[in-house]
Amino acid sequence: MSNTKTKSNKTHVRTTCHRCMAIRIFLAATVGVGLLQVFAPQTFQFVKGFSPMTLAILFVGGFGLLAILKSVGDHYSDHSDDSNNLE
Repeated sequence: MSNTKTKSNKTHVRTTCHRCMAIRIFLAATVGVGLLQVFAPQTFQFVKGFSPMTLAILFVGGFGLLAILKSVGDHYSDHSDDSNNLE
């Protein structure tokens, strides 16, 4: 009798680490701001009067609002999945 090993048909999915994704998002945002400045320099005129602290508060507040909206959306999507299960 021979010992035969069967290969598993598992598909390995490579996931990207969070640090790499953060670096990619930062680079994409930097390139996007650079291209925006080159192609439409008048778009940055409205932030001329703001201080860096005000811009930072607006930036962090925007991300905070997005995080809150995402968590509320996840909460309601989890509850809607439970109510559709009629078994």
